[in-house]
Amino acid sequence: MTTPVTPADGLWAGSEHEPAGFAIIGTGYRTEYFLQIAAALPDRLRVTALLGRNTGRAAELGDRYHVPVADDFEALVRSRPAFVLVCVAWGPTPDFIRQAVAAGLPVLSETPPAPDLDGLRQLWSDLGPEAPVQVAEQYQFQPMHAARIALTRSGLLGSPQAAHSWHCHGYHGVSLLRILLGATGIDAKVQGFTSSEKVLSRPGRGDESTPLAEADANRTFARFDFGDRYGIFEFDGTQYWSPIRSRGIAVRGTRGELVTNDVRWFADDGSPRTATLVRQDGGLDGDMTAHALWRITCAGETVYANPVAPARLHDDEIAGAETLGRMVTFANTGKPFYPLADGCQDHYLSMLMDEVSATGQVVKAEPQTWADSLLVGTDPS
Repeated sequence: MTTPVTPADGLWAGSEHEPAGFAIIGTGYRTEYFLQIAAALPDRLRVTALLGRNTGRAAELGDRYHVPVADDFEALVRSRPAFVLVCVAWGPTPDFIRQAVAAGLPVLSETPPAPDLDGLRQLWSDLGPEAPVQVAEQYQFQPMHAARIALTRSGLLGSPQAAHSWHCHGYHGVSLLRILLGATGIDAKVQGFTSSEKVLSRPGRGDESTPLAEADANRTFARFDFGDRYGIFEFDGTQYWSPIRSRGIAVRGTRGELVTNDVRWFADDGSPRTATLVRQDGGLDGDMTAHALWRITCAGETVYANPVAPARLHDDEIAGAETLGRMVTFANTGKPFYPLADGCQDHYLSMLMDEVSATGQVVKAEPQTWADSLLVGTDPS
């Protein structure tokens, strides 16, 4: 078996000799997530300015992470960032994107880039395909997902026929399905339903000291028919925090299949083969190297190498770090990794999924104004 290592080449391109500077607009949970990543990678990233409407919260984060706090947008621009990370609530996100683009700054937008279809269409109408905007869709860069995507793209499984995601919500799940299947979703037919279930859980991000209680788990199911291939979405919110609700990914191709971490395929000589995705982490069971993920292998071959090892980051933080690194490359070279068009398409299909899961109807996606600018599912040549 010969499979490619997931491509991480070009990260931080153009800033190899000094940390790349970026500014952040927003002071919420996701802002702190990115501040933690930057703090863990001081040789690669630095925050030039933090701007937030909640000045008290901005000052608190500035003190905690030792980053400058901007009094206004003009001060943020004067900090000369390579790009701006817009990390605010859905409603004000489009206006901040427009403001940064108007100031000549590349933008990395948290998901989604606008709250509804009208907002997505208006943002696209205002900015268009040439706007220097990328979307922080990080799930494709989570190490296990990145390894699964690399295996799928290697041809080991043959032509992908179907994918099933029960790993993450909404537009994130839609994104993974489109990437694994190589589908734009422009003409997708969408059908679905919702199932109300009960499950023991702890509220929100409660730790193990929080009492267990029976909660409603409204599970969404959807089928995306992409013509010659299809994707199945399944998720409920308790899966992010529950140790008794699993998460997973499955891909079936003409030559084999991948189910979460197990891979089965026909070798070139026609013999059936099996293998497992295996994490290689340092710092475990007496190992004295850094407590970090180093690589993921399959049948003894590396299919993923952690681009930020030995930084002590969990999987989603690794994904966030790769998103920032790719944004640095985009700001310096123009090489896209998840354009505004794809962020709009994921959210559009996710909204269709919410519609059909509530009504039980079947709807067909309509080509949107950003259809010709999609990166996922198109021939990169």
